[in-house]
Amino acid sequence: MDGVDGSSIAWGDYDNDGDLDILLTGKTDSALISKLYRNDAGTFEDIHAGLPGIKSGSAAWGDYDNDGDLDILLTGHTVSAPITKVYRNDGGTFVDIGAGLKAAYFSSGAWGDYDNDGDLDILLTGAIEISTIPFFDYIAKVYRNDAGAFVDIGAGLESVDNGSVAWGDYDNDGDLDILLTGWNSRVSIARVYRNDAGIFTDIGADLGREAVAGGPAIWGDYDNDGDLDILRDDSSSFINVYRNDAGTFVDAGSILEGVYSSSVAWGDYDNDGDLDILVTGQEYRHGYHNISKVYRNDAGAFVDIGAGLGCAQRSSAAWGDFDNDGDLDILLTGYTSFGLISKVYRNLTSTANTPPSAPTNLSVHLSGSAATFSWDPATDAETPSAGLTYNLRVGTTPGGDEICSAMASPTGYRLIPAMGNTNHYTSCPLTLPQPFTPPYYWSVQAVDGAFVGSAFASKISANQVAGVPGQEDTIPTAFAIHSNAPNPFNPRTTISYDLPRDARVRLGVYDIAGRLVRMLVTGQQIAAGRRQAVWDGRDGTGRAVASGVYFCRLEAGDYRATVRMTLVK
Repeated sequence: MDGVDGSSIAWGDYDNDGDLDILLTGKTDSALISKLYRNDAGTFEDIHAGLPGIKSGSAAWGDYDNDGDLDILLTGHTVSAPITKVYRNDGGTFVDIGAGLKAAYFSSGAWGDYDNDGDLDILLTGAIEISTIPFFDYIAKVYRNDAGAFVDIGAGLESVDNGSVAWGDYDNDGDLDILLTGWNSRVSIARVYRNDAGIFTDIGADLGREAVAGGPAIWGDYDNDGDLDILRDDSSSFINVYRNDAGTFVDAGSILEGVYSSSVAWGDYDNDGDLDILVTGQEYRHGYHNISKVYRNDAGAFVDIGAGLGCAQRSSAAWGDFDNDGDLDILLTGYTSFGLISKVYRNLTSTANTPPSAPTNLSVHLSGSAATFSWDPATDAETPSAGLTYNLRVGTTPGGDEICSAMASPTGYRLIPAMGNTNHYTSCPLTLPQPFTPPYYWSVQAVDGAFVGSAFASKISANQVAGVPGQEDTIPTAFAIHSNAPNPFNPRTTISYDLPRDARVRLGVYDIAGRLVRMLVTGQQIAAGRRQAVWDGRDGTGRAVASGVYFCRLEAGDYRATVRMTLVK
């Protein structure tokens, strides 16, 4: 493949043939390129997709039109001007849909369904060209997808360039929140915005020191406790992991070499059930030099494995299983001391990875056009159950994606190596299209840390999914909290509770003296249904608590109730 820097890369099975292809943008020695390389049994062939060459931007796969194949979000600077475009995949031919998005460079874009209506919206940051000095400005926008037309919702985010954006449900309330980093007028920005019914609120997360530049930041559950933590490179001295303790982000003390012009990625390369780190860029804390490293996660301590990758800056790196042998390989681009590279490194680990089990006990609650889909957690031989994510599909045909695309084949094969679209949450609210014309069909799969998907769950047969109409499940008629299970427990237990309607919820663990030990859930929860929260036997600072009796208290609306729990070590 063409060696590039100032690049963006993404794995995705655009032709639905069961292997991961490569989308690559950046600057070669002589030109700007955007190329799509088809994976033919491990040989990558440029298909001449006709995309405009860009640098200083981003590329992302997503099925925005719910037709079962991967489309492209492309943003960055061409030879003459910045662009932000959506290209529809029509049988492997990519068509500019004229989305009307703000053209941006030094930009970052991401797909995510922030409003739970089943289609993918767009999060975009970057610099834009203006006609007055200094001839550029910054943006941070959310575009709502209305049947393929993208509408700026005026989200009120802090505008940046030279950074990163990511969707993730950090508070496990069923909607996607925002992680955003970047530069604005020489000021470093690192923000977490909570999504409250489409209103985004800066939670004031403490994500460490100011960065020399924006620096990338990504979501991932490195400790397998069922919530999303943050990996952030401050582009100066440190790469830090921030542990999510009931919505408060705590520096976990996992300090790695900080790099500039960098890329970071989570993925379970050694199939031991926890997320490892891939990082590449220019390190200058100990003198300027390029690095590309893999850090193995050993119970939250990260160890450089000496992977022997090409050391690169102005670089991008991504995990993906290109050869379908059950482990994560690496795609790496950037500038090295020997020139520009674009390389694939095959993972030769001998440790096998098995897919998770399919989720069980599927149920759906209907209220007008609002549906809440729920299921019981799956299990996996490698990834702890709490560390699994879930991937929902809803369609108008059995196995279809017409309402909500899972970006997976009917067998469960993932078209993109990523978390499931509901993240860790086992209950997903969704607004169904109007007028309501049943039947609809739905199913869900589990996804492990190596981004391997289970088979889709089924209540009828292996090749069918459960229809929404005619379910016997009912909406809860009252608020309730149920006894935790297991009880007694060590160290993890699950608490279930019922919501008959939207409500602001507080679910906290208290000791026998009535002191708050840890807040598990706080915030507005949308749509009726049964919800779940997991307590891992730790307090709000991440320390394991002593054996004994604890109480879990639910506050929702005017409802107040408590259950007794016993931790036995």
